[in-house]
Amino acid sequence: MNADGTGYQQLTFDSGRVSDFAPSFSPDGSKILFSRSRPGGIDLYTMNPDGSGRTLVTKRSAADLWAQWAIAS
Repeated sequence: MNADGTGYQQLTFDSGRVSDFAPSFSPDGSKILFSRSRPGGIDLYTMNPDGSGRTLVTKRSAADLWAQWAIAS
């Protein structure tokens, strides 16, 4: 979306079985980290700011909620 609110583009699409939430931009703005709830668990994914390049980051039985980027010092 542009700063003036125009150019809105939805990047994820929830269904009855899948829900995406808690997005967070990487410090350099090159990736978005988000949680995806689906049958069997909640995992973390990244994607590019335009919605392309969706990548699974975690896949385990525990719920991965409210992830944040860490900045190395």
